[in-house]
Amino acid sequence: SIVPDRENQAVVRLSLDEEKFNEKNGGTILDSGVPLLIFDESLQESFLAEWKKIVGTEFTFGKMLITENDVKALPTLIFQIKAHDGVDKSFNPRTVPNMAGDRDPQNPFDALLAIPATHYMEYNPSTGTYRAKINLFSKMGSFLGINAMQGHAFFYDLAKDRIGFAESYNCRPKRNPGGFVDDDMFELPSVQIQTGTGPGGPNGPFGSEPPDGGMPDD
Repeated sequence: SIVPDRENQAVVRLSLDEEKFNEKNGGTILDSGVPLLIFDESLQESFLAEWKKIVGTEFTFGKMLITENDVKALPTLIFQIKAHDGVDKSFNPRTVPNMAGDRDPQNPFDALLAIPATHYMEYNPSTGTYRAKINLFSKMGSFLGINAMQGHAFFYDLAKDRIGFAESYNCRPKRNPGGFVDDDMFELPSVQIQTGTGPGGPNGPFGSEPPDGGMPDD
């Protein structure tokens, strides 16, 4: 959720060239037919660097032998989406959790889309492992797939060429049939993270300060 579940949660802004990130396909595409998050390669260096700082380990596309609690400790990704020119500005955006508000005083009516780790980390019961459903090497632009839409209700206003969304607490994801088989499409090593013995210290699965940052694309 965009609403913090505890106090003093930090938001880490990635170093991002907005034009490069959005230059292909007329901008970032929202597509429920895409099963993962696909980011333009211009984001790769900043994403990998900040991930290591927050989590304490290198980001991996391989299988991860971690617990559900470990997954919940991973960063929530937050995307800042430019407000439509016709957005209603008769109310205070600081009262709407999914609007930038004080997080970006220059663009307070921008929308914030939160993607928790439970949505971008996929569990495979046949192997007992998780794998990140994120691609950082796209040369075809950026796509927010179904895991970005999960947990949200979307409204498509075709007449005004705009999309609205809000967090929904009644969504229940369907079980992925692919989860009953091994998901290896290519050879990758499994990664095991020892809970409580991370490189940053003994207090959490990834160190003494559990990651709680976001990733706006502002």
